[in-house]
Amino acid sequence: MRRSRQSYLVTVVVLAAAAFAWTMGCGDPAGTRPEITGVNLGKGDKDVTVTATDPSEAEQGTTLDVEVYGSGFVDGSVVEFGHEWVPHPKIKTNSTRYANPRKLIANITIESDAPVEWYDVMVSTPRGKKGMGTEMFQVRARNQCGVSSDPSSRVAWTFKTQDGVFSAPAFANGTIYFGSADEFFYAVTTEGCLKWKFRTDGRVHKPAAVSADGSAVFVIGLRTLYALDAAAGDLIWDLYFGRRKGKNRGPILYGVALGNGLLYLGTGDGDVHAVDPNDGSVVYSASVGSGHNAYSAPTIGPDGTVYMTSAGPNYPDGFIHAFTPDLSNERWRVGPLHFTEAAPIHDGVGTLYVPSREAYLHALDATTGVEQWRVEIDDPDETQLNAAPALGPDGTIYVPSYAACPGGSDPSQGCLYAADPNGNVKWTVTIGEGVWNASPAVGADGTIYLGGLDYNVYAVSSTGQVLWTYLTGWWVASPPTLDPTVPVVYIGSDDGNLYALRTFATTPGLAASPWPKYRHDLRNTGRHGP
Repeated sequence: MRRSRQSYLVTVVVLAAAAFAWTMGCGDPAGTRPEITGVNLGKGDKDVTVTATDPSEAEQGTTLDVEVYGSGFVDGSVVEFGHEWVPHPKIKTNSTRYANPRKLIANITIESDAPVEWYDVMVSTPRGKKGMGTEMFQVRARNQCGVSSDPSSRVAWTFKTQDGVFSAPAFANGTIYFGSADEFFYAVTTEGCLKWKFRTDGRVHKPAAVSADGSAVFVIGLRTLYALDAAAGDLIWDLYFGRRKGKNRGPILYGVALGNGLLYLGTGDGDVHAVDPNDGSVVYSASVGSGHNAYSAPTIGPDGTVYMTSAGPNYPDGFIHAFTPDLSNERWRVGPLHFTEAAPIHDGVGTLYVPSREAYLHALDATTGVEQWRVEIDDPDETQLNAAPALGPDGTIYVPSYAACPGGSDPSQGCLYAADPNGNVKWTVTIGEGVWNASPAVGADGTIYLGGLDYNVYAVSSTGQVLWTYLTGWWVASPPTLDPTVPVVYIGSDDGNLYALRTFATTPGLAASPWPKYRHDLRNTGRHGP
C-alpha cells in the first residue's frame, strides 16, 4: 500500500528524531567495531548481547568459521542461526569455540538449498542466558548473480541490502559503488554480484566518489571519511571529524568532490575542508559562518572554484559560497536564502544553477555570483526542493519538484520541470507524490531518468512524455546513473534494493552535456571538466 505525502513527512520527522537521539547519546571510541543493537535476554550481572558477526554473510553450500561479537559470553556457549529463537535446519552449527567474554567462533555449514535471506544470530550459555542479534548474518545465493533469464524483461537484476538505498551510485572499473542505510558500503559487478562490502560508522546516504585512476573510492559514513581500495574494499585511511567520546560525537558529513588534486567536503559544524586523497591529511579549511552548516556537497568549476550551499538555524539564512581552490579566499556569497542539500551545478561556460526553498531555480554568474534570472518551480508552502538539477545536451535544465505541476489538481503530486538556458519553462510532467533527493540523469538519447515517492522509476522523453515506469517496493530517493556500455540504469530504492533496469535505448550511457547527472559524471566527482 502506498504511503500518502502526510505519512511520508511524519515518517521522516520520526526517523530524524530517532537519528538525532541516537547520535547525541552514543559515542564510538577510536578503532572499535560500530555497535549494532541486539536483543538482550536473561538476568544477572552479565547479560548476553550479540552486536556483530565477521563475516556477516556467506554463500549457500559452504562451511566456514563465523566470529560472533557481543558480551556476556562464557565457555560452553552455543551459537545458532535462525529466526525468532528458532534455529534454521539449513544452517548447522558444527562447533562453538570460546575466545573471550566478547567473542565466540562458530563453525557452521550452510546447506546448498538454505534460503537466501538474513538470519538472527543467537547465543545461549550453559546457565540458560540468551542473547540475539537480529538479522546479522546473510546467506547469499551460490554462483548466482541475479541476471534475468529473460532479455526482454525490464529488470536485469536486483541486489538486496538490509536497509534503504538512497545514495547515488558511482560507476568505475565495471563496478557499481553505493551505500545503504544498513551502514555498509557496497561494490557490485555489472552482473549484480557482490565484490566486497565495508562497514562504516553510520547510514551511508551520501554519494561516494572514485579517484581518477580508479584505484580508490572515497566514502562518507556518518562522521568519518574513508578511503577504500576500489578493487578489494580494504581500508587505505580514514578521517574522523569530531570527538570520539561524550555526547558530542562530531559533525555530520556531507558529500565529497574531487578536483584540484584534492578531496573537498563540508561538515555540519560549518567547515569546508580540502583533504589530501593520498593520506587523508587536512590541507586547507574554511568556515561558511558561525552557526551555519556547510550543507551541500561541494561543486568544482572549470577554473577550480569551489561552490557550496550553507544553512543556518533560521529561515531564510543560507548562502551560496564561492571559494578559491585553497579555501583561503571567499570570492563571493549570495543570500540570505533558504537552500537545501541540492548542490549547485555548473554549465561549463559561466553559469551556476541551484534551487532554493523559496521555490525558485536560480541562475547565477559563476564568476561574480550576480543573479541572471530566477524561475518559480515549486509551491512556496511545500519548500522541499532537495534534488539538484541536471542539464541536457542542448542546455535544457531539468529540475524536479516536490509540489504539483502548475495547474495540477492533485497537491500530492510532484513535477519535473524543463527550462531553457534563459529561464523559460518548456514543459512539465507529473511525477507521482513528488521527488525527494532523486536528481535526474540524462541519457545519451536525451531520455531523463529519475525516481518518485510513489515508488516508481520514471523514464521521460526530452519533450516531456513519460516513456515507461517501473514500480519498486518503496520510495525512490536515489539519484540514478547509467551504464556506459549497455542500456541499463542503476538506481536504489528505500526497499533496500539496487535495481539494474534495462532502458532498451539504442545508445547507452550519459548524454554529452555539461552536467548530465548528480555529481556530474560516472565517478561522482562533482567537478566540471576532465
